[in-house]
Amino acid sequence: MDLEGRQCESFAEVPLCTLSTGGEGRLVALDMPVDQAHRLRQMGLCEGQRLSVIRAGRRMIVEAMDTRIGLDRDLAARLRVCIGDSAGSVELLMSERSP
Repeated sequence: MDLEGRQCESFAEVPLCTLSTGGEGRLVALDMPVDQAHRLRQMGLCEGQRLSVIRAGRRMIVEAMDTRIGLDRDLAARLRVCIGDSAGSVELLMSERSP
């Protein structure tokens, strides 16, 4: 099921680059070639991971699991995050994406 841009009462799915400094979201998709997604997952940017934006802009800094990672805005545009999620909405979203 393709949930890109889907909204409901409990969450909205948006590109990471749209979040402001201090914004938070849970990573739900890496829309990029497999090798690039694999490298980001090795760095700790995995689906389901909570991300906090330390600095927004062309060169973003995000925090995941007490680690800060610098991202170019173009790369951050390909990371989809769920914002405003309630306790179970991300788990529901992830289960709907599974084959």
